[in-house]
Amino acid sequence: MSNVPRSSPYPLLQVEDAISIVLSEASSFQVIQVESKEAAGFIAAENIHARSPFPPFKASLKDGYAVKYPLTAGKKKLVGSVTTGRAGELPQVNSEQVAYITTGAPLPPGADSVIPVEWTCEADDPGYVMISKGTQVLGQEVRQIGSDIAEGELIISSGSYIGVTECALLINCGVERVKVYSRPKVAVFSTGNELVDIGSVPAFGEIYDANRPLLLAALRRLNIDVIDLGIVKDSEAHITKTFEKALEVADIVVTSGGVSMGCHDYIKIVLERLGKVHFGRVRMKPGKPLTFATTKTGSSSKRFVVGLPGNPVSCYVCFYLFVVPLIRKLSGYVNPHLPVVEAELLDSIRLDPERPEYHRSILKWNFERHIYEAKSTGDQSSSRLLSATKANALLILPSENKVLEKGSLVSAIVLEDK
Repeated sequence: MSNVPRSSPYPLLQVEDAISIVLSEASSFQVIQVESKEAAGFIAAENIHARSPFPPFKASLKDGYAVKYPLTAGKKKLVGSVTTGRAGELPQVNSEQVAYITTGAPLPPGADSVIPVEWTCEADDPGYVMISKGTQVLGQEVRQIGSDIAEGELIISSGSYIGVTECALLINCGVERVKVYSRPKVAVFSTGNELVDIGSVPAFGEIYDANRPLLLAALRRLNIDVIDLGIVKDSEAHITKTFEKALEVADIVVTSGGVSMGCHDYIKIVLERLGKVHFGRVRMKPGKPLTFATTKTGSSSKRFVVGLPGNPVSCYVCFYLFVVPLIRKLSGYVNPHLPVVEAELLDSIRLDPERPEYHRSILKWNFERHIYEAKSTGDQSSSRLLSATKANALLILPSENKVLEKGSLVSAIVLEDK
C-alpha cells in the first residue's frame, strides 16, 4: 500500500472562510412566476403591491344594526337585513331607520355606523327595534374601505420569504401570480463498498446506508426537489459516471463518503478532473474532510458539489453548516445563514484543543429566566448518530485546552424544532 497518501494537498481552512467561499460562488437562481396559492416557501423576486383595498367595502365589525349617524336611542323602523355574501339590492337606510347586519357584511346605502346587537331589544310593534343606546361616534363598529390594506400598498418586499400568512395576504389583496426565485434541484448519492440499502441483509462488514435517507428527508423538509442516485461503489469509473449523470439533472450534487485520505476515496480526484475543488479540508469537529467544488461544462449553468464526510454525524453537521446556506443563497434569501442565538450551558463540556466543535444540543427557552438553555446530547462521536436524534441546535465551541463550565454562555445555531 505504498500509494496510500500520507498528507493532504488541501490547506486546512477556517469554517468562516469555507462558508464564505461557498456563498461567494453562489447567486440567486432564475426568476419564475407562480400562482399566489402555490407561493408559500419561495422568496419574492419583486416588490408586491396590493391590487385592491381590503376590505373592498365598508364592513360591519359586529352583529347588529346598520344606521345613519347620529342616531338616538328609541324605537326605530327595521327596513331589511344585510348578511355576508348577499347579492342583489340592499335596503336604503335613513336617520330614523335601521337594517339588521351580520359581522363582515357590507353597509347598505345611507348607513355609516353600526349599533351592536347588545344595545338593542325587540319592540312591541312588529317591524321595529328598540335601541337602548345611540351612536357614540361616526363610523362606529365599521371597518372602512382599505383600513386594513390600502390599494397599491407594499405588502411583500423583494427578497422576503413568502410563508403561509404571506400566501394568504397575496390572495386577500387580489394578487393572482407573483415572481419568485426558483429553488435548486439537488441530487444525492452515497459512496462505499460497505453500504447496503435497508431491506437487504448485510453481509459481514456491511452496514446500512443511513446518510442518504437522512439527506433526502432533510432536503424534502426544505421543499427541495431531490434526485436519489443511490449507492455508488468505491470505483473511480463508477463515481465519475454518477457525477456526470448528476450534473446533467441537478444544480447541486451532495455526496457522502469518499472524501478522506483512504486509497478508495475518489470524490476529490474525480472533482479535480470535472471542475474546480475550492477546498478539501475544514478546521472543524466533526467534518474535517468536507469538500466543495463547482463545475461548468458547455452552455450549462454553474453546478455545485458538496462532498460530505461518511460518518453520519459529520454528514449531518456539515449539511446544516454548508448545504443549507448554499440552498438558501441560491433560492434568493437575503441572509442565507441559519439563525444564531446565545444560550447557557446546562452541562460542563471539555473543549477540543485543536479544532472548533459543533456540539449537538437540545435548545429550550426558559420562560422564567428569559434565556435559552442548551443541554448536550451526550457522547459526540462522529459515528454516533444517536447524538443528533433529539438535537435542534449546534453549539459553536472554540478550540481551547480547557473545560467550558456549566452556566457559560455560548453561541448556538438553531436547526429546527423537534
